[in-house]
Amino acid sequence: MTITPRTDNERRSRRIKGLVAGVAGVALLLGGSTFAFWSDQVGDWVGDITNGVLDIDVNAETHKVKAFDLRNTVSSAAEGYGTSVAGGETLYKELTLANFKAVPGDELEIDIPFKLIAVGDNMKYELQVQSSGDKVVDLAAVGWTAKGQLYDPNGNALGTGEIEFTSIPGASGSGAGFVTLAEDVTATTGDAGAVYTLVIKATLPDSVGETANKGQEHQNVAAALGTLNLKVQQIDIK
Repeated sequence: MTITPRTDNERRSRRIKGLVAGVAGVALLLGGSTFAFWSDQVGDWVGDITNGVLDIDVNAETHKVKAFDLRNTVSSAAEGYGTSVAGGETLYKELTLANFKAVPGDELEIDIPFKLIAVGDNMKYELQVQSSGDKVVDLAAVGWTAKGQLYDPNGNALGTGEIEFTSIPGASGSGAGFVTLAEDVTATTGDAGAVYTLVIKATLPDSVGETANKGQEHQNVAAALGTLNLKVQQIDIK
């Protein structure tokens, strides 16, 4: 009997068949089960994201508006005299606006206290004011000039400095809106309900009446401040 040697192709074919059969046998032995790769899991406390607060409040019983005659001072304690927020230790004559009659050269300070809560790491704000009525309070029309400045509970001036203004917009009607009296104020950790003060300094210049034929100008007229609405507005930190 003649034995015919296997060719290389036949040898490779047999090896492939054997390999396929072996893989199939392993698959049958495993029975379709999955591999269990290693893994692990752990929890790590991240914390809370907490929002800040911006709020303003005026209590007429505890936050009394005060007015001072800055031309009338004394060097020691006297009845009817007190210290203003902007005046430091100087004693000025306290007055009731409704009873005071101004003359050229007078300068008044009006201190308006309020509770402010301004909490936020990137909190910046500005303080605005308007008249509660439907008319603009035109200070310039009755000869007055005015400046506004915000002070913290320690008597420190805040913002970019005194803001000059000639009128206070009304809450409705023509010219309604707000005038900004403290700009670019950065909140601090102490702004959590302390009493801040808006200071308005109003001056009736001694030049009133000097213009020819206007010696009677601005006499017996009034700037009706009435009730003022305060507004605190967050601004971009830029």
